[in-house]
Amino acid sequence: MTSAAAQLRALLGLRWQMARAPGLRVGIVLGGLAVVWLLSLVVGSASSLDPVSLATAVELAPAAYLGFGLLAVVAPLTAGGG
Repeated sequence: MTSAAAQLRALLGLRWQMARAPGLRVGIVLGGLAVVWLLSLVVGSASSLDPVSLATAVELAPAAYLGFGLLAVVAPLTAGGG
């Protein structure tokens, strides 16, 4: 069994080969940089987070994940017509 990093590397390589337009490749790189930038913002703002807001987010997270999971399953089924 291959590791998760090897599978991710293979998937990203496949997507990179499928994107033949130069503008699309630039968009992929900029999207990756945007994700890294947003992640650094999240990590940097952790010290200024209000404990009450954190407790609320922790309580609401399971319901949000369940809703996202249901949408991820139902949306392709309804879009495909079956």
